[in-house]
Amino acid sequence: GSVSAAVGAEGRRESVRVTSNPLSEVSGNSLFNTRAYRRSHDVTEAYLETVVPLARNTTWAEQLDLNAAARVTDYSTSGTVETWKAGLSYAMPFGLRLRTTRSRDIAAPSLSDLFAAGGLAFVLDGGVDPFNGQRGRVSAATGGNPDLEPEVANTWTAGVVYQPEWLPGFGVSVDYYDIEIADVITTPSAGDVLNRCAAGAQAYCALIATDDSPFGIAYVKLTPANLAERKATGTDIELNFRLSADRLSASLPGEFT
Repeated sequence: GSVSAAVGAEGRRESVRVTSNPLSEVSGNSLFNTRAYRRSHDVTEAYLETVVPLARNTTWAEQLDLNAAARVTDYSTSGTVETWKAGLSYAMPFGLRLRTTRSRDIAAPSLSDLFAAGGLAFVLDGGVDPFNGQRGRVSAATGGNPDLEPEVANTWTAGVVYQPEWLPGFGVSVDYYDIEIADVITTPSAGDVLNRCAAGAQAYCALIATDDSPFGIAYVKLTPANLAERKATGTDIELNFRLSADRLSASLPGEFT
């Protein structure tokens, strides 16, 4: 069969505008002090997608296709990233189809993650200074982090679809997935920062600003960062049964036919 392909390019500007109030602008609230900000970034992308038929109507395959795609995306804030996928779809006789896909995926930080203009707020009573062991009330400095990078995921899926010829309209699919995400964007809590610093994690100690007070901590910096990894595996199962409308009739309190 014929190879099909699609190619394209795109450019866009995304912007955010947040308003606030005079009290928040001077960090006058105990819990939340979001300040006004207005920022934007530019995104340019180019992509290529293709489907390559490998077999049709043979004794061992009704259809075997290779599908692939690649995309290059440039963010004016967080740089250039590449994503791609490659997969096979194998339709066997008797209504059975096998499919698998391997892909590299990304999630870019939002404008709020990058540029949010926060302020100081009290977030924790009874915090312990990991440097001198003193206990006191901890305040936090919130906001965005312009140094964030996109999250990157490696994904693998494999599944089977069964649509038997002897039962038109019925289908069942079972898909296994395995996803690993690196550089997950997350914001630690004040307690996490203090506890992890006390355990010796210097990256968290760098988020603590000290002062000359008896407690010793001026504030804890709570901003998004590429700090974590996440892994997920599981199975999706879907059953469906479809009938055309002209084959359905109903009467109440009778039964469906």
